[in-house]
Amino acid sequence: MDARGIRKVLLAAAAALAAPSAAHACAVCGLDDYSFIWSYLFLTGVPLMLAGAAGGYFFFLSRRGKNKPLVPRFRGSARLS
Repeated sequence: MDARGIRKVLLAAAAALAAPSAAHACAVCGLDDYSFIWSYLFLTGVPLMLAGAAGGYFFFLSRRGKNKPLVPRFRGSARLS
């Protein structure tokens, strides 16, 4: 980078330090607290709900397996080979 490029970078850094609101350095600055909380809860809750649904499904299958066989047993002459 030449001297002209370094001067431009330093000028841009000085301008950003002089007016931080114009630089928009923080993505969540100026937002109310509830927008951050709801996004955090959603991003945390969705994987937990999916894991809970999968676990509940397998729990249901294990409880069902104690009472009913998954493969029906044929009796008599209607047996499949």
